[in-house]
Amino acid sequence: MGSRGPLPQGSINPPPTPSAPLDAPQWLPPRAAAVWEEVEPALRQGGRLRREHSDLLSQWCSCAAELRALANRIADEGPLDANGQPTGAAKLACRLRTTLLNLGKTLGLDVASSTRLEQMPPPPGPAAEDPFEAFINSRGDCRPNT
Repeated sequence: MGSRGPLPQGSINPPPTPSAPLDAPQWLPPRAAAVWEEVEPALRQGGRLRREHSDLLSQWCSCAAELRALANRIADEGPLDANGQPTGAAKLACRLRTTLLNLGKTLGLDVASSTRLEQMPPPPGPAAEDPFEAFINSRGDCRPNT
């Protein structure tokens, strides 16, 4: 027991099954395709990527590539203009970070979403019996009212 209750248990789910490799869409710009090549294998091996996620991952890769380019521009020019106001690049980078975060949550790329996906119960199988029902059925004094 932990000091405030039982210690957390490990995931009861079997490890995810990797999917077949997905090629980057032809319309994806080269910088975004390079990001795709970085993240697609890890997502696929983690069992989080299927063919229907291709467009969503493409959007995430496009945002990530644009954000990288903006980060380089901001590093060169600075985040503020002569009047002390954020530059257009800094404002756009802020918006892209929000979009990237939202798309990443959908793909399970942030820690909270990743944990939630790992803790999801496995789909019910034909042989899986509910432990609570098994306990109730094992007791002779508890019969459902019919």
